Amino acid sequence: MEESPSWRQWCLVLSAPAAVALALLPSALGAALEARQRSAQRRTASAIRTLATACESYAIDHDRYPAAGPTAAELAPLLEPTYVEAVPALDGWGRPIRYEALDGALGYRLESWGRDGLDVPEPDGEKVTPLPEDPNDDIVFARPFDPDDWRRLTR
Repeated sequence: MEESPSWRQWCLVLSAPAAVALALLPSALGAALEARQRSAQRRTASAIRTLATACESYAIDHDRYPAAGPTAAELAPLLEPTYVEAVPALDGWGRPIRYEALDGALGYRLESWGRDGLDVPEPDGEKVTPLPEDPNDDIVFARPFDPDDWRRLTR
């Protein structure tokens, strides 16, 4: 007569899939967190693109860019509802998008400080980086700008 499996054998059989799942959990969580950061980065680039388009339309009508700042929220009275339905004031991480009028409102700069929320100056001067590789890096868009920057921003 065959013996039925003991409690220990059943525990071993049932715990094997749980051990495999626990072993795979860190890599799955890492991939999910990376995807979340990329999503926040793309939302930020989209918000900056929307603001840039609204600022360009404003400049066509007023021969200068909006003189406001230091955040995009201060653009709302100048841009809503004529140039944009609602000014996207926050980046993908929930922090204010920075806006600065340059050269007496003949140019402007839009900036998100990235995932880490730190404004880290570049040693060789600030670079226009619409969608950097590292989510911690600042996302910067400035006008006047290099047309290649706009193409990278709209990817």
